[in-house]
Amino acid sequence: MTARARFAALAVAGIALAYATPAAEAQGAIDDACSRGGWHRVPFSADRTDASVYLLSAGRDRIYASAHWGDAPNDVWQTLSAAMEGSSLTALNTLEGQRLSDLLMTPSHPNTLAWASGFGDRNLFGALAASPTGFAPKGTLTAWPSRLMGAGAEVFTLATRPDQTPGIYRWDAAGPNGGDWVLASSDVRDAGGQPVRAAWASATDGRGRMWLGTDRAGIWTSTDGSSWEHRGSSPSLDLRYATVTGLSVSPLDPLRVAVGLGPSAVVTPAPGANVSRGVLTSVDGGLTFGAATFPGSSPLAADQITDLAYSPTRVDTLFATVWGDGLWVSQDGGLRWRHLGGPLEPDTTLDRPAAASRVYLSVMELVQPALDAGCELLFVGGEGGLWVRDVSELGQTTRIFLPWLNRGNTEQQLRAAANVTPRPLTMTLPASPR
Repeated sequence: MTARARFAALAVAGIALAYATPAAEAQGAIDDACSRGGWHRVPFSADRTDASVYLLSAGRDRIYASAHWGDAPNDVWQTLSAAMEGSSLTALNTLEGQRLSDLLMTPSHPNTLAWASGFGDRNLFGALAASPTGFAPKGTLTAWPSRLMGAGAEVFTLATRPDQTPGIYRWDAAGPNGGDWVLASSDVRDAGGQPVRAAWASATDGRGRMWLGTDRAGIWTSTDGSSWEHRGSSPSLDLRYATVTGLSVSPLDPLRVAVGLGPSAVVTPAPGANVSRGVLTSVDGGLTFGAATFPGSSPLAADQITDLAYSPTRVDTLFATVWGDGLWVSQDGGLRWRHLGGPLEPDTTLDRPAAASRVYLSVMELVQPALDAGCELLFVGGEGGLWVRDVSELGQTTRIFLPWLNRGNTEQQLRAAANVTPRPLTMTLPASPR
């Protein structure tokens, strides 16, 4: 399968192969992971180990996850939820069989705690804070693949259905029949002036600024949902044409923005085309970005960044999931990366065995549970389910593979050579302020 086809399966459908799960089962409450080391599987109430999680949204008290299992015509789409003090994910009857394109928690919204966007021409759904599992249709917008964004008490969605008016829509609770979606902006367009066909990433910073990562139309931002502007220049590539597959803004410094790049899922690149990859970071609010860096066992492996998450307590710590290459962490703001042992592989560094299984992770959430502010729960979902671990005490010693220490050879070339061991550089990174 090509890189584009794999990413299309991830971003559009979330389809994944059944995968055995050797990780330890969770015991007790989900937030018990704060007091235990290592990875812990968050079980489904139906005890499924072949489900693949493709959407996540988490807050201090609750988590939502959308999953898929089976094969057509017997495939199953299900959304599940659990309280942080719960022990397993329970299927939501109100979203039974719904294939979703996004999930969003809005704790600051006066009424609606969570939102869900149906895939294709399905509706959008909301769940009240008083009934967090009782999703019901909200309005009449059928959006096609869309993203949900929240800024304070406002909720927005990108609708791409071409036979309606594509653009950014705002939820108007004061509208007729209990509220409806109203067009807020038609600004978000590609370099040819056409409405974007899809978007795969979104984020909101602590000041209410929203960010949207699009398919082949780069990064857009807004403070009110009505006026959107294109952001980003980089020495690596022209961001006007980039496909942004991961996006995160630091909770501690809203000027720090990270974007992950991947292949388009709606446009087939021309033969020989330069497909952008890697992670770009900005320290000036997305006005400029540095050159791309590459979480992954090689730059070529980092062609599908599926998600990014900044730490809520350490300004320089950034996590990345790479499709087929597991979980990575940077503790210097995205300049250098090391492999962080995921739930389906041992904790190790970049010199892990060449025969290590490929790990397909789709989504990631990093939260501080309400009952333990010193804990950072990292949730990762992908083939085989959902896992959690506390990363608040992540070590500062890391091993960086540098080709110039190995006569210009890549790690893969060295591993393919008999009796040759790569020489990583061992160093201690400065501790970030907490």
